[in-house]
Amino acid sequence: MDFKTTIEESVYENPHALAKVKYKKQLWTVYLAPTSRMTDRGLTADMIKKGTEVRLVAYPHKTKKTEMRVERIFVDSVKYELR
Repeated sequence: MDFKTTIEESVYENPHALAKVKYKKQLWTVYLAPTSRMTDRGLTADMIKKGTEVRLVAYPHKTKKTEMRVERIFVDSVKYELR
């Protein structure tokens, strides 16, 4: 899935940072990456705070209907690889 959305909530802590976003009128939990990897690649907690517009490339969980894993995130048109 490749879509634009707004961060509704975020948690920047280990083992993985995560966020809540709306996708197809539902609230989804999106798993990002460990905070150390995100920091190493230039993605900080402030960059994924509530209200931030992002583009996500993600894969849905096979059994949990409103969960997905993010492969890459775009913030202000800058791409951050998470895997």
